[in-house]
Amino acid sequence: MLILDAATRTPLACFQTAPGTGGARQAHAAFPAPDDSYILVANQNGKQLERILTNYTTNTFTHDAAATLNLATCITPNGVACEFAGIRPDNAPICPIIDSTSQLGFVTLRGGGLFVVDATTTR
Repeated sequence: MLILDAATRTPLACFQTAPGTGGARQAHAAFPAPDDSYILVANQNGKQLERILTNYTTNTFTHDAAATLNLATCITPNGVACEFAGIRPDNAPICPIIDSTSQLGFVTLRGGGLFVVDATTTR
């Protein structure tokens, strides 16, 4: 994922998503939080949701690896596997839309459905 200065078209930072399921990775979509504190990245082929911490004043960007959520192997708050045959068969994240408070991420899934995550916490 490349972060550019839009006015000058100058690269500011470049990140490779983490390897996920079977070593696959792909930054499919990335959305900045309304409060400018982070970017939520849909690592589609890796089936992971990743967060990049942002400071636009200093143009400092940090891949927050500890905040990565593996949607293929995680467990929901009620104890059910996140990826579950017949219910959520393919948890590749497509679009991680962030609410106006910058707290919640609404993550659409390739196999259908949606996860709502607290995007400000670390697992």
